[in-house]
Amino acid sequence: MPTRIIYLVAVIEGFSTLAIQMIAIRYATPVVGSSIILTSIFLWVILLALSGGYYVWGIISARKSKKELTYLLWGYLVFVGLWYLFVSFFFQTSLLVTMLETTNNYILTLFIVVILLFFVPVFLASQTLPLLTELLTEDHKGKAAGSILFISTIGSFLGSIVTSIVLFQWLGVMHTSVIVCVSL
Repeated sequence: MPTRIIYLVAVIEGFSTLAIQMIAIRYATPVVGSSIILTSIFLWVILLALSGGYYVWGIISARKSKKELTYLLWGYLVFVGLWYLFVSFFFQTSLLVTMLETTNNYILTLFIVVILLFFVPVFLASQTLPLLTELLTEDHKGKAAGSILFISTIGSFLGSIVTSIVLFQWLGVMHTSVIVCVSL
């Protein structure tokens, strides 16, 4: 895989990870209100899924051929984009309402819903950085990992700015959701 494609995928992964989080919080806000607890729970689950995924996929990526890594990369990114679009965003509001009525507990509801709808896809999407690092042809893996993390973090920065300032304002949350999921 050409280096420029590897870096493009890293930017899109970083962008979409932050954008998905912002979209999910925007979908939740009308149901549960805006609070630091809502944001903290989303951050907690996303960061836990990312860190666990980085570790697990780092181990897996060291054992696979470049061809297998490429298939894993594209397969999981397509799956994750479809999951967000047709499961996470489609069911988030109704699941939040149902869970709030069932548990009558704001924090428990948020934890359950965020874990059910976002933990698995974020864990699977986190395979991107370890797999891309293995696909780079550089001799020094530290340099390769640093480059991928740098590019992905730039993507995350762009995901926060472009999603909130541009996409939400011009296209709304629903159309932004579709664009981000298709980009994966």
